[in-house]
Amino acid sequence: MTHWIKILVETNECAAGRLAEALEGLGAIAVSITGEGEPLPAKRRQSAKHLNRTSVSGLFEPEFSINTVSSFIRAIGDTNTIIRVETIADRNWELVTREQFVPFPISDKLWICPSWHVPPDPDVTTLIIDPGAAFGTGYHPTTALCLHHLSGLSLHNKRVLDWGCGSGILAIGAYKLGADSALGVDIDPQALASVRRMPNATAFINRSNG
Repeated sequence: MTHWIKILVETNECAAGRLAEALEGLGAIAVSITGEGEPLPAKRRQSAKHLNRTSVSGLFEPEFSINTVSSFIRAIGDTNTIIRVETIADRNWELVTREQFVPFPISDKLWICPSWHVPPDPDVTTLIIDPGAAFGTGYHPTTALCLHHLSGLSLHNKRVLDWGCGSGILAIGAYKLGADSALGVDIDPQALASVRRMPNATAFINRSNG
């Protein structure tokens, strides 16, 4: 496969769900929905053209009929629906994903660093991550803020509970920042697998189980 066809549809938010289902039904191998921000005030939402504009995209194999997709979309969209077609070159998507993750400082005491980078400061506590399916890479603001708060606490002689731990990054971070013990709990099987893949996890798991 040398390339893919990406069909991008700009429509109102009410039609977005139907269009996403339609693209899947027509054979898209991937579908995504992205919005343009906060909903408009109710007084401006009196007609379809004033609803939040939303983009729906579908990725198709190159031999797929663009005209078939376009005709179907226009039949179920609104009068303001805009359709764009792009050709996407096939790439090493694992490498592309890796390029999105670079080392960054949480605080003057803690850095986040992907496993394929060299930690920039060997004298600072560093969480080595291997981004996966479970929530918690440290890059999302909610996780980063929690880690920043932890890095400002005195964790010596403290026990930490990470309830709904996802990747376990908060519990592992607390342990590396000096907590005596840390327990991560989650019901998602992907979370446990993700924790075991974390480069920092061996000592954390052994200590938590001890």
